[in-house]
Amino acid sequence: AQKNLKVDTGKLSRQIGVCKKSQQPIDDLLVKMRTIKVQKQALQEQQNVCEEKLDSILNELKAVELVDEKASKPSEPAIELDCSKVMIAEYAEAYQTECALFLNEQPGASIYHFPVWCSLIEKVFGHDYFYLLARYENKVVGVLPVVMLRSRLFGNFGVSMPYFNYGGPLAKTPEVEALLLGEARKRAGAEQLEHVEYRCIHDLQDLPGHKDKVSMWLELPGAAEQLWQTIGTKIRAQIKKAERYQFVVQIGGEELLESFYRVFAENMRDLGTPVYSKTFFAEILRAGAGARQIVVVSTKEGKPVSASFLIGFNGRLEVPWASTLRKYNRYNANMLLYWQMLKFACEQGYSVFDFGRSSVDASTLRFKKQWGAQPVQLSWHYWLPDNAELPQLNTHNPKFQLAIKIWQKLPVW
Repeated sequence: AQKNLKVDTGKLSRQIGVCKKSQQPIDDLLVKMRTIKVQKQALQEQQNVCEEKLDSILNELKAVELVDEKASKPSEPAIELDCSKVMIAEYAEAYQTECALFLNEQPGASIYHFPVWCSLIEKVFGHDYFYLLARYENKVVGVLPVVMLRSRLFGNFGVSMPYFNYGGPLAKTPEVEALLLGEARKRAGAEQLEHVEYRCIHDLQDLPGHKDKVSMWLELPGAAEQLWQTIGTKIRAQIKKAERYQFVVQIGGEELLESFYRVFAENMRDLGTPVYSKTFFAEILRAGAGARQIVVVSTKEGKPVSASFLIGFNGRLEVPWASTLRKYNRYNANMLLYWQMLKFACEQGYSVFDFGRSSVDASTLRFKKQWGAQPVQLSWHYWLPDNAELPQLNTHNPKFQLAIKIWQKLPVW
């Protein structure tokens, strides 16, 4: 239809030219030209809608492929276990090697499934935990870490894993997963927990939950130069704008913690979210599992204005925390920060960059999507006592709005 209108436009243009030369009236021809223009605009709008639908379909397909490749599909044939011989035990250091071997071989494992993260949370926040192992013929075939949080404001509940995007049961077979969840249910009842939240990238069939959050993953090419060509002219222009302000970029470890925390604490205050202690990040930097880096963007005078914390494991580099001082957004400091992280990920040989989680309707999701990242569905499931409702521990709950507004007014210290 667009091609036909283009042909009609050409014919009308020639007719108008002939009439002008012979000084004949052209009013009727101009009316026809305006009508065609309206039709062309309507067709263009239809085309835009079609393209958006196609993009959405393609993105969903890419997301499914990405999850299948990186997490959901096992790298080995399905195995059969005699569940009567599977033993559920509490983690002990004697099982450390077996546990690490299982986690390093399991496609769906995250770094937060390692026992060291439960110990770290207990050390920093004082939360008790239980870490369950499923063992079969002297091998670990499943794990389930659960941290127990006790709060006057939020109540008593368990999470696998709190403060991070991933956790939940990880097992060789659905039957082993069911055994782990059954034991966790018993522990939760004995500890008088109000619920247990499992943060998964796969469904737990028999547990209620919600799917209003996704992680955004970007498959990385072999070199940063290739990525630079694929991110598009708009993104490249924003990065180049930031470079004109002569920002200084540093990538390192604990020596950058103070700079990172200064930016992070102020940004969290502006968002109305109580900030983690600096000790939390220091302990993560000292932890043994995975790779950890801090990226800081500073002015040429040395003031930190944008910063992030990176955690790498099993070919995926994740940014759980990134912040930019609001008044430096107009200088595109955040765009420079993200480009430096992506460039670093390519240089270090990672195959996936994980932008972290977003609500499906959030502006942060659109920001991550513009880099080419694709959504990976997060399935958060809950064990609940009989007839209990799903918990609403989020910033949209009116119960917490007053606390958020008060926190936004407090001095950063």
